[in-house]
Parts: sequence; C-alpha cells; structure tokens
Amino acid sequence: MRTQHVCTIYVNLSTTRSTRISALPLPLLAPYYNRHREMEDYMPEEDYMPENDDRILLENLVMDVGGLEKLEGMIAGFNLFEAIGMRSQEIKHSATLAFLLNPNKPHGLGDYFLRRFLKDITRHADTEISPISIDCADLSDAEVWCEKNQIDILIECKSAKLVIAIENKIYAHESKEQLKKYDGYVNSNGEWESYNKLFIFLTIDGDAAVGGSESVNWLPYTHGNVTEVLEASLQANKTNIGVDQEVLIRHYLELMRRHILPDSDIAKLAGDIYKKHKKALDIIIKHRPDLRGVVSAMMSANIEKKNTPFQDLRCAPLSTNYFRYTHKDWIFSDGWQGERTAFKGNGFSFEVNLGDLVRSNTLKVELVMGDIPNLKNRKTLHEAVYCALNKKGIKGTKNAYLKEQGEEPSSVPYRRIWAMTEKLKANDIGDPEEFIKATEDAWWKIMEKCQDKIFDAATKAMKETGAI
Repeated sequence: MRTQHVCTIYVNLSTTRSTRISALPLPLLAPYYNRHREMEDYMPEEDYMPENDDRILLENLVMDVGGLEKLEGMIAGFNLFEAIGMRSQEIKHSATLAFLLNPNKPHGLGDYFLRRFLKDITRHADTEISPISIDCADLSDAEVWCEKNQIDILIECKSAKLVIAIENKIYAHESKEQLKKYDGYVNSNGEWESYNKLFIFLTIDGDAAVGGSESVNWLPYTHGNVTEVLEASLQANKTNIGVDQEVLIRHYLELMRRHILPDSDIAKLAGDIYKKHKKALDIIIKHRPDLRGVVSAMMSANIEKKNTPFQDLRCAPLSTNYFRYTHKDWIFSDGWQGERTAFKGNGFSFEVNLGDLVRSNTLKVELVMGDIPNLKNRKTLHEAVYCALNKKGIKGTKNAYLKEQGEEPSSVPYRRIWAMTEKLKANDIGDPEEFIKATEDAWWKIMEKCQDKIFDAATKAMKETGAI
C-alpha cells in the first residue's frame, strides 16, 4: 500500500496563528508569483515584523473580500484548455494557433483570422508586404505546419506566393542561433525562392529577437495582438460559426487572459490587490508550498515506510534540487566511493531533479555514477554496469565515465548511465495535491517498468568488480 498522508504534507504552515493562510485558494496566489519573482525572494531583514503585525495584515487581506472574490470569479470557471493542462505550454499554444490560422480546418473562421492576422502584422511592420496586398490575396490554399524543421508554425500560401514563419515564445527566449537556422531553412528552399516571406517573433511583451543579423528579419508581435485579432474575427463571423467552435475559441481567449496576457483585466485587478496588500501577500508567498520539498518528503516517506515496489531502498544524501535514493546493498568499498557529499559511501544513486520536475511536469529518474577519484575503478565500474544493463535490454550511456587525464577528482561531474521519463497525468496539474499524487504515480510506473532489472544487473556488476 502507498502512503495515504503524503498529499497533506504540503500544508505545513504555522497553526499557532488565528488566520489560516492555507485556507486561501491557491489559484488566487498565481497572479502574484511572477510579480514577486521580479523582486527579492525575501523581504529585507529590517522589514520583518512581529507575529501579531503579520496576523493583522493577513486578517485585513482576508476581510477585504470584494477584490479577492471578484478575482476568484474571473479565474475559477471551467476552461477546456486548463483541463488538459495547457496553460503556458508553448507546443500546445502553437498547435491551437496553427489550427485557427489554417483556413481549411473546421473552426468556422475560414481564412478570415489568417487574413486579419497578417494585415495587422504588416500594418505595423516595416515590410514590403502591405495590408492591401494581403487583403487582395488568395489565402484559401494555405498549408499550415507545426514543428516543420522545428519551426513552431510555418504557413505556405501558394496562390499568394507567401510563406510565413512564426516563432512562438511564452516565458522563454530564443536559443543561440535558433532564428538563424529557421531563417536559413526558409530562404534556402528553392520552391519559395520567388515567394514573399514574413518572419514573426511572437512573445508576451513584443520583445525583439536578440540573435545576430538574421534577427532583424523577425517582426515582433504580441500574444495580446493575437488575442485582439482573434476576438475581432470571432465577432465578425458570429452568424456563421457553430456553437462548438465558438466555445473552443472563447475558452482559448479566456485562457490567454488568465495565464498569458500582462495587461488583461485579471492582471490589472491582481496588480491592484497586490498594491493594496503587498506585505500580506509577500508573507503568503514566502510561506507558499515548495513542491520540491513536498516531492522529496513524499519519496522519503515511501522509502522509509517501505511503501514502494521494492523494499530494499534507502535514501541517499539530499539537496534542495535533487532527491536521491539507492539500494541498501550498494555500500561501496574504499577506492570506489564518490568524494562529494551526494556520493559519500556510494558510487551510484538514482537521482530526481526536483526543479526540472516542477518546471516541466515530467518526472525523470536517472542512474548516476558519482565522482569516483580512481579513474581505473571509474572506467571499470561504468563498463561493467553498462554491459550488465545492456544484457537485460536496458539502454545505457556508454561514455559517461570519461575524464581528462590529470583532472582533479573534485572537478569530475556526476555522470548519467541510464534515465527514464514519465509525463505527469492529472486533471489539474496546478493543484499541489494532484501534482504530488501524479508524481507518485509516475514514480511507481518507472520503478515497476525496469528498476528490478537495474537492481539485479547493477548489483551483480558491482560485486564482480569488487566495488561492493
């Protein structure tokens, strides 16, 4: 049986105060998280106040229910896209936008949204393509792709001899030479040699691309612009569009206002509440659930109470961002142990990057070899474990033990020899309880899939080499 109490671990706030911070709905705190990250993580020491003053501030916030209730009403309704965990996921946003921009998809907008979208971009941009030429163009044969040559959205209009590349960024920046690669792909395609080309850099704030000279070709455009154009397109086609299509588009617009747009009514109301109750909200945010710590506590509890598919596990040294566990028999001999704290007494541990888990909603469990200073032992052990896993049909990483001759042992990084990922599945991944439950389920799946084979193969190899 799994532990039944782990989903309540996260509410670990002081119960000595009369005001229950944990009683505030967690979704109400979401609009303040990004705002608070722009400031200092903690209030300066001179701003700390006695507990009674903290309680008064929190009580004032709770009693000022008008703004909070209005904000909760704006973000609490059912949303189809929230239900599938979309929120700020770029790939899903790009897929939705590509669907709506494709005139041949059954959304009821025809080519109206695509045409208005392009007219709005060319109206504000320094480009040879004019809104008039877009208005007169035949866009009915437009083809739209997602992730073609890794470009988020690529549109080809053969009749209009126009190709459009859209790079969609939500809370992210372009990577090094990313736009150069896309620019090169579009410009080097012989079929599009005579085409007009538009490169659109779609962001929340309308930031310009920061790449090299090729970035000047990319026209900045905002998600707010997209939302306005889509809203106008919906209104213009209201008599022609079906109920299902209207619901889909309205839910997408609402998702944008809730989670993406910085100047939406939701964002403005959240800002007003924050200004009025800044210190109280800073206290709440400072004590908000740290999902990294909650996941670590859940995994530790399961291992210590032997509530896992394998009874022979033990926790390894932990850190803020990493949870580590190992097999109870993996007690390494002298000369085979790692030097750093995480691998004291160990040569191998299973490792979970808690920060990546929280950011990506994907659990990755890695088998990591520590910083064994004896290079010969390091190579021998890695080769033995790698071959043993391979015989069991488990693919490992072949060259993980390598280091330069003469390199100080303390500078040898940890090396992965095996990894498996499992996407979290939950109705509302943003809810801490569901997040912890989904993480536990994913962990179970990974352990049940192959960790028995890994334990058997690795333990045998470690014994044969004399490491344990």
